[in-house]
Amino acid sequence: MKKIFLITLTLIITIRSNSQEKKHIYVDENYKEISLKEYRKKVQSKLFFAAIIENDTAIFKKVRYKEFFGNLNVNKKSQLNRLFYKRYNVDSTKVWLIQYKNILRQDTLGKAKYKSSYSNTLRAIDRLKRTEDISLLFFYRFSKNPPIERNNIKWYRDNNSILKNIFTDGMKAYEYIVVYPNGNFYLLSHSKLFFSNKKLLKPKAFKELEEKWRKRIEKYN
Repeated sequence: MKKIFLITLTLIITIRSNSQEKKHIYVDENYKEISLKEYRKKVQSKLFFAAIIENDTAIFKKVRYKEFFGNLNVNKKSQLNRLFYKRYNVDSTKVWLIQYKNILRQDTLGKAKYKSSYSNTLRAIDRLKRTEDISLLFFYRFSKNPPIERNNIKWYRDNNSILKNIFTDGMKAYEYIVVYPNGNFYLLSHSKLFFSNKKLLKPKAFKELEEKWRKRIEKYN
């Protein structure tokens, strides 16, 4: 018993000493190395959050955007238009409102922990379905079981991880995506109020939100 204890203690000390020897490296949203001060400044803002990656020699702490505004070039948007029409019969002249799940579980938009929040989300989705200039879409990348259609919500598989590769910051796909016919898009990591944000679906309001976001981002660069 004493021998086992000593072996276990040695392993714990070794693991701790190894972890202490690892170098901490801080990188910004563009994978550029920054100081701890810069890292903390960004993470403490409401514009970014942190992701931690660890290997055998270092611990990387990366800054990620909580939300992001961007634009698809003409070629990429045209390819996506053809793909969406062929596979899902989606109209490219409409605004695409997408929820994306890396892993789809059976309780997704099924049983929710907070019923009131869940009910509000479903009501917002129902209203959006009746909006003629919006295509409401739900995608997943992996699922252990065949997805079950609930509350008239149908989930499509992101074959070949096309959406994941386009709407990502190089680490992870964003959960909520808005794409306009001209290629302008908006990404959000997560939010219970996403489907209720009507401003994102109005071109003028969308542009105003983008301009405000860019001005706030400039303060941290």
